[in-house]
Amino acid sequence: MIQCWNGGVINPTLYEVNVQSSLQLLWLLLLCLGAALVALWLADIATGIKWLAVLMLVILSRRYFVQFVSLNHPNSIRVVRLLDDRWRIKTNKGWFRAWPEGEAVVTSFLIACRMKLESQRRPVYLILLPDSAEVRELHGLRLKLMLDSHHCFNPENSPE
Repeated sequence: MIQCWNGGVINPTLYEVNVQSSLQLLWLLLLCLGAALVALWLADIATGIKWLAVLMLVILSRRYFVQFVSLNHPNSIRVVRLLDDRWRIKTNKGWFRAWPEGEAVVTSFLIACRMKLESQRRPVYLILLPDSAEVRELHGLRLKLMLDSHHCFNPENSPE
């Protein structure tokens, strides 16, 4: 655990990331949508099925845009806090205690993980690219997760 020495008192370090709309994630979403549409156009399937698949792609892309790019979905993550290996997440619904579920990806370009929120059945997804928050905030969280991941993603901290 990373801690700060402050005048004889050991204080846990707070990591907080204020999530912003990501232009890089928008371009990635548009690239994936375009590639999927080209693949459908070139596929040797019935026209009706192609149009149904295009409709499904557009609906899913809109949902991803609202949740992860514009951050207007009720489950869009706005703030992530990690204090003393305890997660707190603010969505558009309010603040929740949270626990990581499953695997996490932490690289120099991407932070992605699934989070279980207190009092919610469905998990929320945290996707952070370099333009998703201030550089200093992202760098601090990324370092904490890379160097101390066995504490941050510890299943013993889970409510189950």
